[in-house]
Amino acid sequence: MSAPLTAVIDRETLGAALRQMRDALSRISEVTATHAAEVKRIDLWLSRETAMDYALIQNLEALIRPYAIAEAERQTAMGGRKRVSVPDGDCEVRDQPPEVKRVDEEALATWCYATDGDGLIRRHPAPPPEVAWDAVKKLALAGTTIPGVEVNPQPPKVTVKVAS
Repeated sequence: MSAPLTAVIDRETLGAALRQMRDALSRISEVTATHAAEVKRIDLWLSRETAMDYALIQNLEALIRPYAIAEAERQTAMGGRKRVSVPDGDCEVRDQPPEVKRVDEEALATWCYATDGDGLIRRHPAPPPEVAWDAVKKLALAGTTIPGVEVNPQPPKVTVKVAS
């Protein structure tokens, strides 16, 4: 590397300044490429090092889940809470709302148009009317059979917390 320039006064010093700039950009590119390669290498190492632990955690959660659900049902039957606590942590069981999915848009739209007095269609001047999904979802959750809509009950959610 040559001496740093203090001023550009002619073509020769302009050329020297541009060469130094090119060299600096080249070094930046090299360091950036090295950084990217090192980050990739470290990410690969991290994923290899933690893969077995993540698999173990998933396996243990799968083993805990049935017990936690059964124990929560037993405790609520006796008037207790849906939480199982031990000195090493606790498990909390929460019921999940059913999932409501659109399975047949055409049948859903036809049904909503037929019962339009209930606010199930949103009218816009430019695009064609659109189904008011929130209102349809509430009707489906209330037990109304709606063509093109499927209600799937969800299993309870089990949250496992390990004491620090």
